[in-house]
Amino acid sequence: MRRRFFRAEPKHYESMEKIRAWLTGNKGIQISNDLRDLLIGVWHDRLAAKAIVVSYLATRNFGVVRFPTRPDRSVDGEGKGYAGAAELLDSYSDTKLTALAKELAEVTRQTQSILSHIYSGNDIVLQRAVAPLDEKGGQYIAANRQCDQIELFPMLAMAAKQAGVCSICLDFDIVSGWSTTSLQRYGTLHITKAWPISDILLVSDLLAGPSGSTVGPLESNEWLCVNRNPRGVIEIKTSDLKVVDLPERYVSELRSHKAVADLANELQRQAHIAPTERNIALRPPLKKFPPTYRKIPPQSFCERLRSWIIRKP
Repeated sequence: MRRRFFRAEPKHYESMEKIRAWLTGNKGIQISNDLRDLLIGVWHDRLAAKAIVVSYLATRNFGVVRFPTRPDRSVDGEGKGYAGAAELLDSYSDTKLTALAKELAEVTRQTQSILSHIYSGNDIVLQRAVAPLDEKGGQYIAANRQCDQIELFPMLAMAAKQAGVCSICLDFDIVSGWSTTSLQRYGTLHITKAWPISDILLVSDLLAGPSGSTVGPLESNEWLCVNRNPRGVIEIKTSDLKVVDLPERYVSELRSHKAVADLANELQRQAHIAPTERNIALRPPLKKFPPTYRKIPPQSFCERLRSWIIRKP
């Protein structure tokens, strides 16, 4: 999928520079082979049943209690995916899980200590790109599961922006992957969020590789963050959402809809009953978008001219 590059604010880039500067005079965090094997291939947008084990360890260490709402989205939404996850979980003994939880807790402690030392403030602004859509069937849509209806994400963001809605609710898994810039990822919806350092599980670049190598188990600029909300809901301001390269057929559907509020409510309804992208799902708002929000403005010259003629006394 072709990416459209847009200018991001400088604050989204300084985070990695500070980490790289710190690493020039310090060694990365050492991890065992067991933890390294667990983390390989888990994030950012790859599907891996091992992510469920990481989520369990994070839940255990952070004391997160999640209401039983949706199954974890780390696996495919069909029976084969869940069967593979169950088989994987059964391969870990209680003793091994306890040892991994203890080691991960120490990695988190060191990570947060380093971040607190090199950054000012308690929060770090991170980004994520989700919902890769490509009408030509490009390679980057491979991260989507067959059951995903990811077009709901950018369409809802656009509808909410046009309706003047201040924020939308997103349901994140307990652990999700972020970066200092979404430009390194593929997706039509780019999300920006300030994460407390206390909610950051680990940062890939701070992990040392085997035998002194600087290459760790995850891709560079991977930040695993923990969602503590018991319902999984995080409210995202529409000003922190950016839609990039949405295929024209979805844009046309938005244009053809008479009222943005009606469309936004319908998208939320669909999202609530449908499987959605890995790590993240749409949730209905606490209140429906009221029908008093303005209609979508005319898009083409002819539509604008027709609108002007109708309004003219």
